[in-house]
Amino acid sequence: MLSPMLALALVGGAPFELPLAGGSPPVQLQSAEANDGWTTSLTPYLWMFGMDGDVRIDNTEASFDASFGDIWDNLDFALMARLEAWHDDVGFYLDPLYGQLEADADSGAANAEVEVELVIVDFGMLYRIFDRPTEKGRARVADVYVGGRYMAIENDIDFDVLPDRGVTAETLDLTLGARYAMDVTDRLGFLVGGDVGGFDLGGSATDFTWNAEALGSFAFGKSGRLWAGYRVLDVDDDKGGPTGTEIEFAGPILGYEFRF
Repeated sequence: MLSPMLALALVGGAPFELPLAGGSPPVQLQSAEANDGWTTSLTPYLWMFGMDGDVRIDNTEASFDASFGDIWDNLDFALMARLEAWHDDVGFYLDPLYGQLEADADSGAANAEVEVELVIVDFGMLYRIFDRPTEKGRARVADVYVGGRYMAIENDIDFDVLPDRGVTAETLDLTLGARYAMDVTDRLGFLVGGDVGGFDLGGSATDFTWNAEALGSFAFGKSGRLWAGYRVLDVDDDKGGPTGTEIEFAGPILGYEFRF
């Protein structure tokens, strides 16, 4: 069963012809001030990732290594954004990502091209375990979260001379994560975080996935914040059956958070 997060990039968090994701892609630092109601944020983002890995269908295996420039040249479409809603110390998140892309591959016997259509939806609940402003009153918080990651991926290996091969698979993984963020100045801040998932739980789960990001931010008042940093997403789903996938996505990520 193939199960990655290819796009993820496409982040989160993803790329390119899109105006906009992980795992947790650009995630936002919520205000440390108490709110009586709900605080909501929407973060469209762009993940300028490269990817490398292996895709196997039965006894046919193709390895690929594509830079961001290669993906940009072959990307058909990508779209991603992250939505978070908070009430007191409890929050909820939804992070959908969609992408279509192509990459040249080496199967050993013939030239080939891997075509991927990917849907990834991260969702779950966050809990604020630490909320203590700095001595100068700036925000400093830590969150943990538990959720799920739905992935639907269609992989096709198109050969120059051999018959083409293709497979479609869906997975639903449990994910566990944490993140820490703080404002260093009145406008500058940072965030580090990550999650793990899969654990080979159930017939549809991956062997193991992990996601990590480090982001800096620049605040434009209370209504918006620019995020920029680096993200890595790694997916391992090769149990030795008829299909298998091992892919890593890594690259800079850029997003803008709108707060409502």
